[in-house]
Amino acid sequence: MHSSPKARAPAVRVTIPFLLPQLHIGTDICHVPRIYAILCKPATPSRVAAKTPTLKQSAASRFIRRVLTPHEIDALGRVTDDTSAPPPTMSARAAVAWLARGRTLPTPAIGTASAKLPDTHGPLWRAAQFLAGRFAAKEAAIKAHPHLRGLTLQDVWIARRGDGEVAERRGNAHATDQEYLARKGTGPPLAFVRVSSTTTPEACVIMEQEARISISHDGDYASAVCLGVERTP
Repeated sequence: MHSSPKARAPAVRVTIPFLLPQLHIGTDICHVPRIYAILCKPATPSRVAAKTPTLKQSAASRFIRRVLTPHEIDALGRVTDDTSAPPPTMSARAAVAWLARGRTLPTPAIGTASAKLPDTHGPLWRAAQFLAGRFAAKEAAIKAHPHLRGLTLQDVWIARRGDGEVAERRGNAHATDQEYLARKGTGPPLAFVRVSSTTTPEACVIMEQEARISISHDGDYASAVCLGVERTP
């Protein structure tokens, strides 16, 4: 006669809480060819263009203005008003600034074999890589701030820290954009997330929370990770 096996004691799980609950991590990945395809779309009539003739609208410019804030677009650099063709070696930032003004960049001719694959050596691809990185960084920043409800891409802006000349912060004083990003940014990227805004007859005060981000590119993909802090009142 066989003896029945002894009943196993139920497992008791003890969870050690995360020691820094105010820290949050967000991550996101973006497919560069998807952004490239958007930038390649032909221009279509726009109500904004009809109301504001000086501002040309295209599929690319509308997408850029949905992803980047006006502050970020201004920081890309000035675009001249000449109608000459853009150089094939223009930087990613210059290409995005060019597209944001409703300009076009050269793409493979429709119907040719080269049109089936992106031109990964041209300024349009570099612009797509830049925007894919910004898109991923902003989505990661939104995920890293779950305590701030209703955030959109326009509530987050990305900039590079000044090259070693960051203004000092004393006590709880807040630095302005110009003070904190003292020089033309060449350092690691930072994310600034809108916390609140107050409009007075004198000015509009926007409170922003700084977050740390890292952006990576590999082939057809751009990814980003963000570390956010939930500040207590």
